[in-house]
Amino acid sequence: MTDDKDFGELVFHQHLQASGVLLVRLATLEPSQAIEVVVQVIEEYGDKLLQAFTVIMPRGIRIRPV
Repeated sequence: MTDDKDFGELVFHQHLQASGVLLVRLATLEPSQAIEVVVQVIEEYGDKLLQAFTVIMPRGIRIRPV
Protein backbone atom coordinates (compact mmCIF):
# COMPACT_ATOMS: atom_id res chain seq x y z
CA MET A 1 0.00 0.00 0.00
CA THR A 2 1.45 3.33 -1.06
CA ASP A 3 0.71 6.82 -2.28
CA ASP A 4 3.83 6.81 -4.49
CA LYS A 5 2.94 6.65 -8.20
CA ASP A 6 6.45 5.38 -9.03
CA PHE A 7 5.29 1.86 -8.23
CA GLY A 8 3.42 1.86 -11.54
CA GLU A 9 6.72 2.48 -13.31
CA LEU A 10 8.35 -0.39 -11.41
CA VAL A 11 5.57 -2.87 -12.09
CA PHE A 12 4.53 -2.02 -15.64
CA HIS A 13 7.63 -0.57 -17.29
CA GLN A 14 10.45 -2.28 -15.43
CA HIS A 15 8.41 -5.50 -15.10
CA LEU A 16 9.28 -6.05 -11.45
CA GLN A 17 7.12 -8.66 -9.80
CA ALA A 18 4.61 -7.71 -7.16
CA SER A 19 2.04 -9.76 -5.31
CA GLY A 20 -0.18 -6.69 -5.46
CA VAL A 21 0.05 -2.92 -5.22
CA LEU A 22 -2.58 -0.70 -3.63
CA LEU A 23 -2.04 2.92 -4.73
CA VAL A 24 -4.05 5.26 -2.51
CA ARG A 25 -4.93 8.58 -4.18
CA LEU A 26 -7.18 10.09 -1.52
CA ALA A 27 -5.30 13.27 -0.57
CA THR A 28 -8.48 15.34 -0.86
CA LEU A 29 -10.16 13.36 1.93
CA GLU A 30 -9.67 13.69 5.65
CA PRO A 31 -7.35 10.94 6.95
CA SER A 32 -10.18 9.19 8.81
CA GLN A 33 -12.30 9.18 5.64
CA ALA A 34 -9.40 7.83 3.58
CA ILE A 35 -8.91 5.00 6.06
CA GLU A 36 -12.60 4.10 5.83
CA VAL A 37 -12.41 3.99 2.03
CA VAL A 38 -9.30 1.79 2.03
CA VAL A 39 -10.83 -0.63 4.54
CA GLN A 40 -14.03 -0.81 2.49
CA VAL A 41 -12.08 -1.57 -0.70
CA ILE A 42 -10.06 -4.30 1.02
CA GLU A 43 -13.19 -5.87 2.49
CA GLU A 44 -15.12 -5.75 -0.79
CA TYR A 45 -12.36 -6.62 -3.28
CA GLY A 46 -9.77 -8.37 -1.11
CA ASP A 47 -9.28 -11.48 -3.23
CA LYS A 48 -9.15 -9.41 -6.46
CA LEU A 49 -6.31 -7.26 -5.07
CA LEU A 50 -3.77 -10.08 -5.20
CA GLN A 51 -1.65 -10.01 -8.35
CA ALA A 52 -3.19 -6.64 -9.27
CA PHE A 53 -2.27 -2.98 -9.38
CA THR A 54 -5.17 -1.22 -7.71
CA VAL A 55 -5.73 2.53 -7.59
CA ILE A 56 -8.16 3.93 -5.03
CA MET A 57 -9.46 7.38 -5.96
CA PRO A 58 -12.25 9.51 -4.48
CA ARG A 59 -14.55 8.63 -7.38
CA GLY A 60 -13.82 4.91 -7.52
CA ILE A 61 -11.21 2.21 -7.93
CA ARG A 62 -9.32 0.68 -10.83
CA ILE A 63 -7.99 -2.89 -10.61
CA ARG A 64 -5.51 -3.99 -13.26
CA PRO A 65 -3.85 -7.44 -13.24
CA VAL A 66 -0.05 -7.46 -13.09
